[in-house]
Amino acid sequence: PTRERRALPPPVPPHVRARQRLDAALQLIGDPRAFCIAVSDAVRIYLEERFNLRAPERTTEEFLRDLQKTPALSQQQKASLATFLEQCDLVKFARFEPPESLLRELHEAALRLVHETQYDALTAQNLLPDMPPIPPGSTSGETSARNAETKTEKRQQDAGGTLA
Repeated sequence: PTRERRALPPPVPPHVRARQRLDAALQLIGDPRAFCIAVSDAVRIYLEERFNLRAPERTTEEFLRDLQKTPALSQQQKASLATFLEQCDLVKFARFEPPESLLRELHEAALRLVHETQYDALTAQNLLPDMPPIPPGSTSGETSARNAETKTEKRQQDAGGTLA
């Protein structure tokens, strides 16, 4: 008897996990400090998982200094991330009590960063610009299906089988 192997589910991509963390953070919006801890942790963990940037265990200042050396983010994304983390730090450490509208802006900024960086830059472009054109007629699904049927019939005939 053969044992069935269970396929492991594919790993959840970093951008999906980050969005899940950011969605969960919205439950904390009534507590600005807890909310800012949750959204900044979500972004820091995402950046570490996505780009191998060691973010969660470093101070904002250390992280932003090292961030300037990486090509993983554009200058605009780096500036936006710096503003985001500094605003979160004001709430987390300086007891700043922002209005809910500012907290929602922080949440949107985090989502935007994840959205903009979830795929490699090359993936977002046409990866195969130098591919030769596909010959006419070879893209028809009907033609492909007909060829598959013909091959199946041929194999069955070669094996001595009959078609039902």
